[in-house]
Amino acid sequence: MTEMALALPPEFVDKARAEAVLPELATPGDIANSVLFLLSDAARMITGEVIRVDAGQYI
Repeated sequence: MTEMALALPPEFVDKARAEAVLPELATPGDIANSVLFLLSDAARMITGEVIRVDAGQYI
């Protein structure tokens, strides 16, 4: 939920929320957390993957 997403008409945001498994949509902080994980030693063996931070919207 960036400033750009928050400026969308409410019906678009509501539709995205309705499609998601979790009750809220990702924030910039959620994306930052995934980037921090990928930069950490805990992710040292992860290669060539798509990590979706989308609240389960595309399951």
